Amino acid sequence: MRTVLFLLVFFLLSMTHVFAEASQAAESELYTIAVIPYIGATAELKTYVKDIVKDQYMEGFLVSKIKIIPEEDVQKALDHAGYDPSIMELPEKDVFEAVAKDTKADYVIGMKIAKLNCNGYIQFISTEIKTKAQLQYKFYNRSTNRLIVFQTNGSAKDAAAKTSITNAIHDAMEDGYQKITDSL
Repeated sequence: MRTVLFLLVFFLLSMTHVFAEASQAAESELYTIAVIPYIGATAELKTYVKDIVKDQYMEGFLVSKIKIIPEEDVQKALDHAGYDPSIMELPEKDVFEAVAKDTKADYVIGMKIAKLNCNGYIQFISTEIKTKAQLQYKFYNRSTNRLIVFQTNGSAKDAAAKTSITNAIHDAMEDGYQKITDSL
């Protein structure tokens, strides 16, 4: 009986050790990301477009293995690096590098709305709004000192312009999130 009890206690202790190691491994896979405020370089900057992008831009990175650097810290690092957002262009590599260093981020991400085209068609009894969105991303990996530049496209059609725009932007952003999370 003592042998069985001893083996049971030994088994429970070894399982506790295994779970503790697994928990530590999961914590070590936590990535910190600095998200540079998006740039809307298109003429279509209605309030709802800004709201859609702001909400979805940050929301896409709210997953368990990602910790987002606070916006204030990112802005402070951008200011320290001398970045001027009024030029409506994503920063160059040296700014991404400085932001990563100042915020201690593993990755730095920037996004720009490059194109947002809406075309309306009125047919006999219906209206259709077609929207195409093109987003440009820059994704900096601090450990490799590498900046990846890519773009995504989204399209949608709906009777309502707001819905069409929302869906096209969402479509393009989902593709961007997938490319970024695949790179982590």
